[in-house]
Amino acid sequence: MSKSDGIKNWRKRTKQFLVDGFGGKCNKCRLQYNIEVFGFHHLDKKKKRMSISEMLTCPKKITEIIKEIKKCILLCKNCHTQLHAGNWLISDIKIIKFHGKHVPLIKKKKKEYLFCLKCNEKYLKTHKNHKFCSYKCSYLSHRKVENRPTKLQLKNAIQYYPKHRRSKYWGWTILSKKYGVCGEAIKKWAKEYNLIQ
Repeated sequence: MSKSDGIKNWRKRTKQFLVDGFGGKCNKCRLQYNIEVFGFHHLDKKKKRMSISEMLTCPKKITEIIKEIKKCILLCKNCHTQLHAGNWLISDIKIIKFHGKHVPLIKKKKKEYLFCLKCNEKYLKTHKNHKFCSYKCSYLSHRKVENRPTKLQLKNAIQYYPKHRRSKYWGWTILSKKYGVCGEAIKKWAKEYNLIQ
């Protein structure tokens, strides 16, 4: 299933959830239709924060949608159009507001705690591929050299191995063999520690 299919399914499920919350019938004609026929009308335009169709188009949290839907009534397209045309008024009907009788409960996800693969600290899992407690641990775990020299160790090593007479850099080749990496990696470490420009 593609991402767009997942969003379409979410919109359909959410609209079905909202329509069921009103009893699945139009508030004016009291007829049942397919969910595509229904729309939501805000009773007070001043309290309207966003239209329900906008909230479904740009997915919002279900709690935000429920908060907004409580300000609305359910109407079929025909009755909704007639209301905006002025053929009838809200005061002409008995208002049925959103309720939770026909709505399934929203299950909260259980919090899952894991131990970081780098530092062994306990952390809250937020997504499927969550393996480290922080970006720092994730970054450090991808290093080829586990025991990278400190700034002082690298500075002493650079001073110990003299500069080659034909090169503007120190003996990177000798240092690279010592630490088991290439010369470019040693240069990168030195730049990170501000030992060279």
